[in-house]
Amino acid sequence: MTFAPGKVETAFSFDGLDTGQNREGESFDAVRVPGFGMSLPSSEITIEFWQKAERVHVQQSVSLSPYDFTHVCRCIAPYNDGKVVFDFGNNHTEGQLSYTPPVSILGSWQHFVFVASQTGNFMKIYRNGALEAQKIGMTPFANISYDLLLGDGFAGLLDEVKIYNRALSASEILAIYNASSGKTGEVRWLKTPQLQAE
Repeated sequence: MTFAPGKVETAFSFDGLDTGQNREGESFDAVRVPGFGMSLPSSEITIEFWQKAERVHVQQSVSLSPYDFTHVCRCIAPYNDGKVVFDFGNNHTEGQLSYTPPVSILGSWQHFVFVASQTGNFMKIYRNGALEAQKIGMTPFANISYDLLLGDGFAGLLDEVKIYNRALSASEILAIYNASSGKTGEVRWLKTPQLQAE
């Protein structure tokens, strides 16, 4: 992992090569936040980020490690079949939502927002301020001391990763997209990207 000009100041840059992996098959290139699964919101969550993916393959923009389908949180855009996938809680029951984007998401900046709400009983995926996929049903996340990974196997740039402890509304998501969509990535100074949890 290195740094590069991002959508907003500086982004994480990942090569997506599987030349260095640990015994769980995770890329050594990923950014790891140890034990974050204990702090991850369990019933109301929004995960938001900008990314510029280079190719379709097995990659995860944001995920928990190790993979455990009963304690899962993964934002994948795109997977090796071209789909965008959101896993939260238990992805063998109600905790998965996936779709194929209507246009290519490769090679250009894309703003993704993944939302799950136990109160509203839904999962949603927004791209560039617009709702692109939704479903009724979700499974709450049972907190466990797993690590948060940014860019596991990912090829491209990842910027402005934020995790909220509530389900953002459509108007809030559109406002966030509009506030940063006009930024072109010019960097006046290099600043290390940060993970922000709210």
